[in-house]
Amino acid sequence: MLFLDTSALAKLYFVEAGSAAVFTLVKENVDQVSTSVATYAEVLSALARGLKEKRLSNEHHQAQKRAFSGRLGTRSMSSN
Repeated sequence: MLFLDTSALAKLYFVEAGSAAVFTLVKENVDQVSTSVATYAEVLSALARGLKEKRLSNEHHQAQKRAFSGRLGTRSMSSN
């Protein structure tokens, strides 16, 4: 089992130090990745902060939110 905390999971949605390593670990353990319930809200918060700080464009923010929601099996997200 591969447990990802918020900081590790966020590396899948932001290009930063360690992103490639996390991506590789997830790819190698795709059926065994887990995280905490709180991570859902924390990653959405990180994505919103990335938009506010102009680290993400609006289009990239929306695309990353959809990708994150899709990975968790969530059907839709409200726009903020």
